Amino acid sequence: MKKGEDYFMFKIINDTRIQDPLNIEKVNTLEYIYYQTYNLNQGLFNPPNVAGWLGYRNWLNEYTLVNRWRIAIDQVNGWLPYSSTKQKYRQFLKDISNNSKDPFVIITKLVEYFIPVPLSDDILNNAVDAFKSPVPINYFYDGSWTLDYLDVPKQFVAVMIYIFALPEYNLL
Repeated sequence: MKKGEDYFMFKIINDTRIQDPLNIEKVNTLEYIYYQTYNLNQGLFNPPNVAGWLGYRNWLNEYTLVNRWRIAIDQVNGWLPYSSTKQKYRQFLKDISNNSKDPFVIITKLVEYFIPVPLSDDILNNAVDAFKSPVPINYFYDGSWTLDYLDVPKQFVAVMIYIFALPEYNLL
């Protein structure tokens, strides 16, 4: 049996360290997960029968895949305007890369964190390109770019959008 959509939702929220930065009482993470798993046709505590949901790739169709992308992107992008979220994203990248200045090292560690199978160099290079896209390229060549750069949270979101669309991410 596959890992359900509830696992997918908890993984995104936990792994990207997203929490309500304003501690708004109206935002309830569990209610959000409950609602979104229903959107993905796998409501929490409501399997189709006692055997549960079908395994392998029976759950995957054009509707669920696009919704998985939408939900994941909303999670990493939705809190971006808040400074506490920006700091969490920055610190997350520093922690997993040992505060590296090399985008390839940072992205390799990030991809390994989210996708525990080896990926081709082409996929990693595309992820690095997605990561670099919000920043003028010369900042990487002259050595002035670090993880303390202002646009690092936007860079994190850009590469996460790329990662979320990878088949390897969605089929594990």
